[in-house]
Amino acid sequence: MSNICSMTQQKVQQFLERLNYLSLLGLVATFPFGIQINNFFSILFTITCLFQFRFSVRNNSILYCLGALYILHVLGVFYSENKAQALFELEKKINLLIFPLIFSNISNIDAKKYRTVLLVFVITCCITLLILFSYASYQ
Repeated sequence: MSNICSMTQQKVQQFLERLNYLSLLGLVATFPFGIQINNFFSILFTITCLFQFRFSVRNNSILYCLGALYILHVLGVFYSENKAQALFELEKKINLLIFPLIFSNISNIDAKKYRTVLLVFVITCCITLLILFSYASYQ
C-alpha cells in the first residue's frame, strides 16, 4: 500500500515539476506580449511553486523590499482619483513580486533547462521584433 502511495506521490511531484517548468517557459515567452496572457502564466507559475514549496524567501531582503514596494503601490490605489488606471499600473507592477520568485526558483533548474528558458526568451523577443519591424514598414 505504501509502495502505491509513494509511486503516486512521485508521479504528482513529476507532474508539478513539469508544469512548473512549462509555466516558466510560458511566462518567459509572453513577456513581450499583453499583460493578460503574461498574468495567466505568472499565476500558474506562482501556484506551481507554492505546491512545490520552492521559494527561498527566508533571509531574502530583496524579496522583502520589492514586496514592501508593491504594498506601497497597493496603498497608492486608495489615494488615486483614477482607479482604473491605478489598478492597471498595479497589474503591471505584479512583476515586482514575480521576478524574485523566478530567480529564487532558477537554482532548482538544471543547466539544460536554464538554457532552454533563455533561448525561448531570445526567440520570442526576436519574433516580436520582426513582427514590429514588419508592421512599422507596412505603415
